[in-house]
Amino acid sequence: MPQVIPNSNHTLPIPHESSALRSPRDGDDAHRQWKRAKVTNSQSESSKQAIQALSRQVEKMRRRMLGGTGTSAPSGWYWNDNQKLYGDPTVNSYSKNQVVKILETDSIVTTGIVCAGSATAVKATAGKWICLQDVPTISATDPTNNNPAYIPAIPAVSGSLDPDNAGNYWEFLTPSSICVNGATITI
Repeated sequence: MPQVIPNSNHTLPIPHESSALRSPRDGDDAHRQWKRAKVTNSQSESSKQAIQALSRQVEKMRRRMLGGTGTSAPSGWYWNDNQKLYGDPTVNSYSKNQVVKILETDSIVTTGIVCAGSATAVKATAGKWICLQDVPTISATDPTNNNPAYIPAIPAVSGSLDPDNAGNYWEFLTPSSICVNGATITI
């Protein structure tokens, strides 16, 4: 016997547009995609603004540490790459705020440099020093460019420990070694 489908001409009621029972249509899917894109773009924009704010903060910190735009002379204390040791002052010059370390075995400590003006040997003091003002390369023969104050030493050649004294070129930071529990430790 043939199967009878009751009321085959009858269709189901159409749910309201906002109903979850309504079947998805292409138009609806595109609308959801636009909404998601709007949210994603908003999140992306806020992330971009946060990154820009952080970049500005990093740039400010870099300028504060290096001075100016980062290309000018440093305004804060700094080490020169591959020149952390004091080296030979007849070859090297030193810049304001440059930190250097003088070892106890350096010739500047053991034998010193003869000052052309006074003809006496000026010896440096081992330790870490900060340069208070630019120090040119020292000349072994020219008395005008052979200031004993250019050598970091204790006592200060100027006779004053005041770092604001115009005659002071160096400020002593730390000794090169300390005694801990009877043992000498290099710092």
